[in-house]
Amino acid sequence: MTKPTTTVTWKHEPDAHDYPAAADDNAHVADDLSKVHEGQALSPVLVIQGDMVKGIPAQIADGYHRICASYHVDENTEIPCRIVEWDA
Repeated sequence: MTKPTTTVTWKHEPDAHDYPAAADDNAHVADDLSKVHEGQALSPVLVIQGDMVKGIPAQIADGYHRICASYHVDENTEIPCRIVEWDA
């Protein structure tokens, strides 16, 4: 039996409640925001490389909550990443 394909769709803009939720909905985001306000540097985000030719998107392997915290502080900040190849 094949599993039905499900597609995730994305809006072009975040909802208004998404901004405050970035700080309030998750303890990991709150922890990272505390680190930012204490002047601690956050680790770069780890991304698994995708393949545009094969239609495989890049995936965040670690750092989603750091991205959320960073966006809450400054939505235009640059986010350092380390991109690695998937070694199946």
